[in-house]
Amino acid sequence: MAVDNPLTIHELIYRVGIFIPLYTWDRDNTRFYRFTPKNLLSCIRVNRAWYAALVPLLWTVYSDVEMERRKVPIETIVAHSQHIRFFEYDKSESLGPLLPTNLRELRLNSVSSFESCADFILANSQLTALDWTLRLEHQSDPLQCLAIQTLLESLYQLKHLRLGNWRVYDPIQFKGLLNKTPGIKELALVQMEGLGGLEGCPPMLNITRLYLQCLWSNVNSGLVDLLRLCPNLESLTFFNFNDCPMATITRNLRECCPQLTTIDTMATYLDTHDPVPWLESDLLMLLEATQHLVHCRVPMESFTARICDAIITHAGSLETIHLFIEQDSDATFRNANRILSSCSNLRAFTMSSGTSGWSAKHASDILGQPWNLSLLETFELNGFKQRAFEYEDAFYNTFDDCGKKDEYEEQADHGKGMEMESTTPLDKEKKECLEKEQDFEAMTPIINKAMYLRGNEGNAALLSSRHMHTDYGKYPYQDPELMATLTGQGWNRHRIYSHRWLGHVSSCHANILRRKLFSRVVATPSIRKVALNDVVYSRGK
Repeated sequence: MAVDNPLTIHELIYRVGIFIPLYTWDRDNTRFYRFTPKNLLSCIRVNRAWYAALVPLLWTVYSDVEMERRKVPIETIVAHSQHIRFFEYDKSESLGPLLPTNLRELRLNSVSSFESCADFILANSQLTALDWTLRLEHQSDPLQCLAIQTLLESLYQLKHLRLGNWRVYDPIQFKGLLNKTPGIKELALVQMEGLGGLEGCPPMLNITRLYLQCLWSNVNSGLVDLLRLCPNLESLTFFNFNDCPMATITRNLRECCPQLTTIDTMATYLDTHDPVPWLESDLLMLLEATQHLVHCRVPMESFTARICDAIITHAGSLETIHLFIEQDSDATFRNANRILSSCSNLRAFTMSSGTSGWSAKHASDILGQPWNLSLLETFELNGFKQRAFEYEDAFYNTFDDCGKKDEYEEQADHGKGMEMESTTPLDKEKKECLEKEQDFEAMTPIINKAMYLRGNEGNAALLSSRHMHTDYGKYPYQDPELMATLTGQGWNRHRIYSHRWLGHVSSCHANILRRKLFSRVVATPSIRKVALNDVVYSRGK
């Protein structure tokens, strides 16, 4: 019996094609993904069998922005529209002649023609995911809002629904939607208005994820009732608006959502500002609303001992922590160390500052007690000073070829009426670093004291306010000895996205922190990523 060549079997070819990247992430552009079909097109040209198997993959995902950038003729897209499964349209104009009928996911953003949107939905009743942001003029028309409800109720396979700019003119509308689409697992409501009480509405047993980017008490009093309708809720994302009724929210979560494991209040309204921090009392209520917290992303005014204690009560279950801290204090890094030494199941730890005022000198407190983190994969600290540790840490990033104080330093001392001390800031820094030298005696061979004390290699520029545009291309790695050792252990250093960290990764205290940090990190078996501000180190793929 003849055996078919595996390279001619349609199913195998298609399976291989799935792993060929069609959209790739472009870090240099505001769009996260770019349509890059070059490799898949090369495979399509192999022979007829490969052509027949892989052409459908080429058209599986449609993005109007990328099709326009690639100048793909509309006639070509229409001819292959039966293969489109994911459709994204971000323009305000009408959708034109294109009307695919085999979609699984549909994303419509502020399309001017309501009729075109309706045609798309009616032609794809098998949709499993819908992301529809209405134009504001559609929101003001009660008849169109009623028509939207009718359209959504026709999607009998819908599992993921995101609605933006929808106004509810009658609570019966939303109740009807919930009744007719019981299979929804993920529900996102963005800038919704008019959601009143939901008394009498049956429980939504399938909803496991809620994303609420809406005002609460003033215009959507029914949002708190929605929480009571989701007994199987696992993940809740919402926003800290001024009218947020935290006491009612947390009570409903405790009473009706026993399976809640993810709390995320980090995102911001329209993603335009830093997250609004919670008061300590509100945050404590939120952290106590569940008994089994696994993923926690919360902003706070200050990282107090009480908040730290509340987080540690979930030490046995926590896997992801992201803390945004508006006001820095001496206890910030000590409390962070308590979490890292207590949460043994932690896989990702991120801590960010709203003021970008952290000092590397005080950040070493995060290494105070040994970490209990055999599963940790990601470690990030974002918020170190934007200037080169100002005047408190280091004026220079090398102990050689640094002359006297610059004019800014002398003016600062003169203006304060202070007498110039016999020792320069450079002498103070050298003495302080030499005092710390004993801390490194037991460290691994990656420690090279001379390189550690010097900072940058060669004659680095003074790190004062008049030298903020240092040519860092000349010093690609502020600590070449450390980087060479990390490279030998499989680590890579990613490019820097901004200048926030450039000025001070090479100061004395920054070198102390970085070397101590990596001596701790290298001993963590699962670690794959370390980020200090915008400098990212990664290991493995």
